[in-house]
Amino acid sequence: MDTTRQVSSFDQNFAGASGAYDDYFESTHAYDEILETHPKGHLQLTQKDTSAEDHHNRTSNDALDFLNNASKNVGSFVGNEKEIVSENLAQHKYSILSNSSYDYFNSRGSHDEVHAGLTDSNYSYIDDLKNFKVDEDLSTIDDLVLHNTNTGETHISYRGTTDNPSRVKNFLNDWKVNGEIAGGSTHSTRIKNANQQIENVFEKYGKDNVSVSGHSQGGHVSYQMAVEHDLPGHHFNPAINLKQLKDTEKYGESTLKQNIYKTPMDFASPVAYNKKLGNINIVNNLENMDGVVQTHSIDQFAPKPSSISGELAQVERRTLAGSIFKGAGAVVGTGLTAYQLGTDIKDDLAENKSVAEESVDISIDTAKVAEQYVVDGEIIGTSLALAPETMGASLVIGLGAVMINDMLSNHLAEDMKDEVPKIGNALKKTGKKIGNFFKGLF
Repeated sequence: MDTTRQVSSFDQNFAGASGAYDDYFESTHAYDEILETHPKGHLQLTQKDTSAEDHHNRTSNDALDFLNNASKNVGSFVGNEKEIVSENLAQHKYSILSNSSYDYFNSRGSHDEVHAGLTDSNYSYIDDLKNFKVDEDLSTIDDLVLHNTNTGETHISYRGTTDNPSRVKNFLNDWKVNGEIAGGSTHSTRIKNANQQIENVFEKYGKDNVSVSGHSQGGHVSYQMAVEHDLPGHHFNPAINLKQLKDTEKYGESTLKQNIYKTPMDFASPVAYNKKLGNINIVNNLENMDGVVQTHSIDQFAPKPSSISGELAQVERRTLAGSIFKGAGAVVGTGLTAYQLGTDIKDDLAENKSVAEESVDISIDTAKVAEQYVVDGEIIGTSLALAPETMGASLVIGLGAVMINDMLSNHLAEDMKDEVPKIGNALKKTGKKIGNFFKGLF
């Protein structure tokens, strides 16, 4: 069969160059090319009498339908695509040790709870994990000291922010420290307490075989302790701030001992992409762990592997594109939450509740300041960091996500300005804080 035959036989003069065919079509309104299925099953070109306007409209609609369907199909494919990756066992070991500080805190200082976690059969592929024991004399409720008598390694695990508001004192203090970290401090009460503790650790065990780890706020502490005292550190979605980034030159080769593990869309660690901080390991999301909180979770870093090969664990994860695609959806969802909160508060005001003004003040701080500051900062940080790998596409996506997020969360502030006089001043203050944040970046 001759597959090189002419596309159409309606006019032999225009079976060649596409430009000539287009000119002819525009001037005569003669035919429209559409692929259709032949009764025998193969595709063929059909001809339909049409005007140029009909052709243009139908072509535009077909193009839009194609793009809509394509974007849905591509989005579904990209978002759900997974791959088997090889991860260093050190990532798994130290993320589990990092998680031990949460076990210690949540159990109100139970060493049995910590040991139960370290001897979990799911972690049996890490040989020396079960031999770590809690040093109850040196440990605090925030900073857990573990010692392995078999290897001689001493490890300090710094917990992150508690998500349990019933622990009122700890909860409020954690968020006070988070505010200090966001403001650029490296001398919070957590850092001061950790420095006092680490001197006692050195006195008892020496310094040569001490390591540290931390997650979130704990990652901020562990990073500071590691670079100040020249220790190997493993930091998971760490809340590293701009001051710590600027201080990397001061600490020199200490940064070479630092290992940072970060999920692509984590909201708490936008600065942690910078290679000046140490060895950056981007860890893609696990399937069904795509929400804002789940993306940040320490549980992202030590899933049960499908196989072990030497010092490497094989794990199924989302692709980088899938992690970003799913994570971006969660970020936009956070913006939608802010929008809903704004609507709910406005309804509350209409009911003339006695605590309305106080409620709005608190809600504005959390929804407007924290939501935009954290989420927009994360989107921008991620977009900039991934720009080389995505050939600039992340910048476009990031800009769109920021715009959507801001429009949604701004709904809250704009509607409340008419109802609560204090809001205008609060937003001015917030604007100055955010402006100072971005000035610090450049």
